[in-house]
Amino acid sequence: MENRRNDKRLLLPDLQIRVKAQGRGDTSSYVVCTPVDISFNGLAFSSPELKLELLQKVDMELWVGKRVLTGSAVVCHVAHNGESTRYGVLYIDINPSLEELFSLDSLSSAQVKEIAENLVDRLVIDKDLSTEQQQLKKAQSLLFDAVDAFKTRICQHLGDSIEAQDNTYQLASLFEFATDKSWVVVPLKTAAHSTVNRCKVAPEIASNGQIHFISDDNRLFANLMEFMQELSDTFELLLGRQ
Repeated sequence: MENRRNDKRLLLPDLQIRVKAQGRGDTSSYVVCTPVDISFNGLAFSSPELKLELLQKVDMELWVGKRVLTGSAVVCHVAHNGESTRYGVLYIDINPSLEELFSLDSLSSAQVKEIAENLVDRLVIDKDLSTEQQQLKKAQSLLFDAVDAFKTRICQHLGDSIEAQDNTYQLASLFEFATDKSWVVVPLKTAAHSTVNRCKVAPEIASNGQIHFISDDNRLFANLMEFMQELSDTFELLLGRQ
């Protein structure tokens, strides 16, 4: 059965997996598992909690972006690795199928763009890096993409410049991007909310191993959304809405 899993693996953005064993009544619940890989015929995942056996049937829920796939599968591979166990399964039935999910009738331009960006990110992030360094590279890429999208959208709405705080701001010049995507420069309001300064912002690995974002004036943002909210608040100040 393992030979049937030799089909081409797919790199899907934001794949999430929940699995539960069949035959244990309604009391069993789905367990969130860590995706390993996925193909048109089956998938692999790991879990420290699930205790499955070869040829055991399972129910599955898969999230690919905003789409949910449900179905059942049979366990065809079991490998213990420390505290976690890796499983390979073959689909018995899945709805919608991956073929249907990626058909021309189902795909949108936004979904294709997301998949393409995910493929490039997987390609350029060195697999030999530590897990922390891989997460740092991903954070750098997400920071770059988020600020680039913000800049593009704000310029579309406001044009080339704005009049704010007795100054004329050339919007494009407020932003700067490192060629290696390791940092960005953006306008951020000061702590007193009285002025706006251009600050370099980059992700870094904290002492607890988590990724946070820090500016060159030593402001710390716990996550990307906290930083983006500060960027939005800055433009509210510039536009006189605070």
